[in-house]
Amino acid sequence: MTILCPNVRLDAPASVKLSTSERTLVCGDPLTPAWSHIPLRQAAYFLQIFLNQRGYHDAVTDFREGTLTVHAGALSTVREVEVVDAPIPLHPGRYWKIYNKPLTPKALDDLDRWIKHELARRGYPCVDMQTRADPTTGLIRIDIEHAPALVFPPIQTEPIPQTQPGIEKRYYAFHPGDPYDVLDLELSARRMINDEIVLNTDFAADCHPDGTVSVKQTTVPGDPRLISAGVGFDTEELAIVEGTWKHSRIGRMASALRVNLRASYRQQTADATFNWYYAPHVVRHYLRSVLSFERQNERRYDTRTFTAVSGPAWTRDAGSLYFSYWSGLSLSRTDTVRGLGPSSSRALALEGALDVSSHDYEYYKMTPRSGFSLDLDLTRSEKHLGSDFSATRATVGSTMLWNIASLDPPVFILGLRTDASATLLGNDTHASDIPVTYRNFLGGSRNLRGFGREALPANSHGALSSLYTGLEGRLASVIPFGVEPIVFVDVGKLGGVNRSVDRSLFWSPGTDINWGSPIGTVRATVAYGLIRGPAAADLAYLSRWQFYLSYGEQF
Repeated sequence: MTILCPNVRLDAPASVKLSTSERTLVCGDPLTPAWSHIPLRQAAYFLQIFLNQRGYHDAVTDFREGTLTVHAGALSTVREVEVVDAPIPLHPGRYWKIYNKPLTPKALDDLDRWIKHELARRGYPCVDMQTRADPTTGLIRIDIEHAPALVFPPIQTEPIPQTQPGIEKRYYAFHPGDPYDVLDLELSARRMINDEIVLNTDFAADCHPDGTVSVKQTTVPGDPRLISAGVGFDTEELAIVEGTWKHSRIGRMASALRVNLRASYRQQTADATFNWYYAPHVVRHYLRSVLSFERQNERRYDTRTFTAVSGPAWTRDAGSLYFSYWSGLSLSRTDTVRGLGPSSSRALALEGALDVSSHDYEYYKMTPRSGFSLDLDLTRSEKHLGSDFSATRATVGSTMLWNIASLDPPVFILGLRTDASATLLGNDTHASDIPVTYRNFLGGSRNLRGFGREALPANSHGALSSLYTGLEGRLASVIPFGVEPIVFVDVGKLGGVNRSVDRSLFWSPGTDINWGSPIGTVRATVAYGLIRGPAAADLAYLSRWQFYLSYGEQF
């Protein structure tokens, strides 16, 4: 029995804490004349409402000798959810967090929003439904009364100042006539905000009585120039400082210029990128030009690389996939102050890159949960054609994520990362002729976490090929305060000259603890490096515990 105020008592199976405003409505406020005295029946009315909001639906009031006693009764919880006449299969059990929780009006509202969002993701944005709940049995029944299948209509837009009308279509993850998916609208808005062409934008869908839907996009343009800066720290690069200046709306076609500076103990970079949308109408191809300088101060080498590159680029969305392609001509010069490679080398190279990702991977990139990404890069330089060496370098990277049981929010997420790199030398080129940028290393927080940063191979000239695979399992949405444990195993192999492959296998099991702090994701990693194969005895000194502390994404 809890005494809320001198003449009001509450009998509940668990502690019920009233907020300050709720207590005022039940007990009054002696400092406010209008609320200094609350009639008991009015207090009973308010208290029953507050109990209902907490899942107590069978409260009984008892008035005796000027005292109000409210018996809250049993707490009603959600035990079963039934969806009737849904146009597509829905599995409310995926929305696991509502089960065995108090049956409250808020819980019903949250479930309604989840059902409507699930349908809007699969082509049904306009839904009429009725929700009924039985506090005794804990059953929630949702009857879908009307849900027409719809496609994206032409979007009603607002002009962005000083730009060509329709410039926002460059960022759309959909085309008019595609099946409606609310995630594509949210992803399109996020692309525009991340690219900083506008300060904010939003899509609002309006369902009409004739069974159609209209979508209006509103924008807050903001200033096209932005300066940003940040600082950080990790155990590999130590202190990190970064600053960016960007102009995101140059000319009516909204070309963009970006200048970025980044400095740490291990790396210092400066680059300027200009994306020129040269066509007289809104298209998704442009000319990409980059000037960059990079210094790498690693344990085994110290290099400076200057690069100028330019070429056409395209982006496209098809279904639930996003494609980005770029090709161009690059001119680079690498000076080696210490360590591997020639003291100076230049390369005139043809380059190409293809990136493919699913919309859900792109949308949930900051909180990975599902989808895939594939990156392909190819570089070719020819000796005596502006280069000091002949070589072809190819890299392939991929990430695949699975939300086990498709729970929402996800509980267990499985991630698979792979990276493969190979440098093929021409007949007129020796391994000693190529700079460090054409060589491969493994080890560190980015791949084989049980070994030191770029500790593999242990020889003095690096590897011409490498293969890395990492399997991670993450427990999400279960531990409070955004803490997420991860277990993983990394596996890697290296190759030498003449396309030979080292028979040694490097692998490292380990664990992470991720914390979604207010200033970003903090990740602490512990892993142990293991070696199998003919070189295991000679490289045994590399097997040790490795610890990393950093900011970073989960996968």
